[in-house]
Amino acid sequence: MIECVSYVALLGYATTVIPRWFTYYASTFLFALFGLRMLREGWYMSADEGQEELEEVQADLKRRDEEVHVLFIYVFHFKTELCRRAIIREEV
Repeated sequence: MIECVSYVALLGYATTVIPRWFTYYASTFLFALFGLRMLREGWYMSADEGQEELEEVQADLKRRDEEVHVLFIYVFHFKTELCRRAIIREEV
């Protein structure tokens, strides 16, 4: 954790030392490079590879959605149980 803080501080200091024009052109170059790389990967991708990726993402989203529903049910049940106990205490 301390190492992460020192890296962030070092990066913050680097932004004051490195000229603004250099960071502007370096970031433009990197965005263009990664954009072209993604276009190249998409161009050479097979037709069924995209479908496989889509199915993986849909399965992951469905699993996460089910986890959220289970968590919601658990929290709702816990909250109603607390309210029920509070009402019982008031009656006694």
